[in-house]
Amino acid sequence: MVDASDSIGAEIVPIRAEASITSMKRETRRAIRELAYYSSLGLQVALSIFIGLFLGVYLDRRLACTPWLTLIGLGMGIVAGFRNIGLAIKKSRKL
Repeated sequence: MVDASDSIGAEIVPIRAEASITSMKRETRRAIRELAYYSSLGLQVALSIFIGLFLGVYLDRRLACTPWLTLIGLGMGIVAGFRNIGLAIKKSRKL
C-alpha cells in the first residue's frame, strides 16, 4: 500500500501499487504488440507491390512478352498489399 499527500497536505487515497503495475505491464505489452503490427503494415504493402513488380519484370525478360507479365505482376502485388490492409482492418474490428 502506498500512502501519500499532495503539496497542500490533503491525503490521497491509498492504492495498491503491485496490482496496478502488473495490469499496466500487461496493457503496455499489448499496446506495443499492436503498434508493431500496424507499423509493419506499410512495409508489408510496399514489399508486396515490389515483389510482384520484380517478379513480373523477371518473367517478362525471361519469356520476352513485355509488358504483360510486368503489369500482371504489379496488379497481383497491389492486390496482395490491399489484402494485407483488409486483414489488418478485420483483426482490429475483432478487438
